[in-house]
Amino acid sequence: MDSSALLRMVQSKIPNLKKKSNQEYVGSCPSGTHTDKNPSWSINIESSVHHCFACGFKGNGVQLAEFWDEDPKPFYSDDYKHNQTLKNGHIKTNNVYPKQVNNQSNLQNKKVRNRPLLGLKKTIQGNNDIIDILPEKIANRYTLEAWNELGVLYNTFYNKLVFPIKNKESEWVNCYYHKPNPYFHSKGFKTQVYPLELIKHFNPNDVLFVVEGLKDVLTMRSRGYQAISSTGGKKIPEDLSAIKHFKFICVIPDNDDNGKETSYKWCKELYALGIKVLICDWSKMKKEYPLKSDVSDISDKELTELIETNDIYKPPVEKYEQPKDKGDFHIVDLTRIKRKDYKPVQFAVETLMTTNKVNMLVGETGSGKSYFALQMAMSIASEHNDFLGFKINVKEPKVLYVDTEVGDDEVLERVDLISENFDDELFFKNMEVISHTERIEQAWEKIIRHIERYKPSIAIIDCLYNTAKGVNTSKANEVDKILDYVNQIRTYYPNLTILLVHHYNKGNSEQGVTLDRIAGASNIIWNISGVATGIIKSGISKRYRLIKNLKVRGKVSSSCYLLNHNPSVNYIEMMGIEQSPEIHLKTQGKTKKLVQLASDIREIVGEDTTFQVSKILNLQTQYQVNQSTMYTYISELEDMGLIKYVMNNGPSKIYELGNIKFRKEDLFLEE
Repeated sequence: MDSSALLRMVQSKIPNLKKKSNQEYVGSCPSGTHTDKNPSWSINIESSVHHCFACGFKGNGVQLAEFWDEDPKPFYSDDYKHNQTLKNGHIKTNNVYPKQVNNQSNLQNKKVRNRPLLGLKKTIQGNNDIIDILPEKIANRYTLEAWNELGVLYNTFYNKLVFPIKNKESEWVNCYYHKPNPYFHSKGFKTQVYPLELIKHFNPNDVLFVVEGLKDVLTMRSRGYQAISSTGGKKIPEDLSAIKHFKFICVIPDNDDNGKETSYKWCKELYALGIKVLICDWSKMKKEYPLKSDVSDISDKELTELIETNDIYKPPVEKYEQPKDKGDFHIVDLTRIKRKDYKPVQFAVETLMTTNKVNMLVGETGSGKSYFALQMAMSIASEHNDFLGFKINVKEPKVLYVDTEVGDDEVLERVDLISENFDDELFFKNMEVISHTERIEQAWEKIIRHIERYKPSIAIIDCLYNTAKGVNTSKANEVDKILDYVNQIRTYYPNLTILLVHHYNKGNSEQGVTLDRIAGASNIIWNISGVATGIIKSGISKRYRLIKNLKVRGKVSSSCYLLNHNPSVNYIEMMGIEQSPEIHLKTQGKTKKLVQLASDIREIVGEDTTFQVSKILNLQTQYQVNQSTMYTYISELEDMGLIKYVMNNGPSKIYELGNIKFRKEDLFLEE
């Protein structure tokens, strides 16, 4: 074929023709069927293959010349002219070759196989046994367009198809000789997606089909489908970046066990890329097909039927089964008590997290719930005996921490600061962190995929709010959309301990650590099979946090615990049980004022432990409030436990002062 003549012809017909790569040119489509302001037509001058990716107008140089009423002869290939004669519009071969490969053929195989890769295209096409096209071989099986698009050749000596393997730049990197005795031209070839050079022209919004063989790709393209395969047969290419932008990919296996095995390998790898994967099933066809059947063995109608059997791929559930009696009552065998044949509630972390259950940590914005959860995760992964004094009972300390809020850098900074308080770095071995900072659709499907891959014993999801797009977590009915995924995990992975980090609704801070403040409370609490723990900020000091169990399973403490959160190292320390949690429930400004008032009262009453309200009303001048407000302050002091009502003494009440010494000291700590 005269490439220069082809270029001159195309340049005369396409005024805006531009060079894209070494042999690739682009310009406006010559079909005349549509306006093509943004050129969508391309042509490879060397192979003569052209294609408009807007309207589908395509073919080779011969067809293009005939379209423009030009002489097509300059664009016949040399091998075409040498090996064939044209008669009555059909191409007929001059020679008859054996259809079975004999010993001589095998020797020829070895010669071809060992040819150097240098000048591969010329080497292949210079072989007189390999021709550009043999229409009688593709009639009723493939289209000329698909044949030319893929650049398929035909080996007349072996009676087999020859598939050029190209890189993204359409450069030849190898050549595949199809059955019988399939082999690659050069050994040591790295498995890749086929046809890699054409994927950039596929529509990512349309379904991309994955088939098992290169010939099957030719079949699918001939029938109008976007299709790929692996050049390595059962081996899946390591680099799938060229197809990761497709929204839907449908895998069609061959009809045998090997085909199913390969298809599931594809599904697993594609699923890991976040692609919605579909898979077809031969067993759902109306009739039974022979083993090893593939898309090239069935008709167009049968292929359509096979495609319609597709179903959404989901990671297989290993080892675990749905409870047979789910959704129904069953009689509890009370004699198991005598045999001790039951499992008592077990704790991964005493008081805070039950084993193999769904647990929750809920808190106010800025309460440090994420630091609390992260420090607990690192303590478990570091194989510590306890966390804040609560015993750790984890046999396999393998933790998955899911961050949906702060992103990679801030998570790393937090881990780095907390790690300074650890003597070892075991958490590097026993802990994995995954991060995504946006509210994303299908977040739970991605989380489940990482659980399946990493197989942790504990999964901490921080936080629940960001795991679903468009879900209002303040509304109980919408929370169900998230909880369905949580229950799915419980079913699939019953040996997994889960901790969900969630938030309180804004406001009502004076209610303290309660269930009612939880966003979507009724439905969320119903689905918590383990422990729910609340954490709030203290009104005494910015450093202080208060935690308490809100919903319990098993023997847990009902006490409130006071924590100290050191902001310089982001490390939380236990201070002990808080006997007067009410003191922490006011805002910090209000708390300072009331603690100061209690201190001033002590100075007025001196050594006495009791006082009459009337005796301290003159403080209203000092605090610049009226008498009514002073009575309100006294009531709040009582609520906080700083004073205690004793009795009435006529018109005036008598109160008893508590010990506020350490409260006052804490109040004025450096923040």
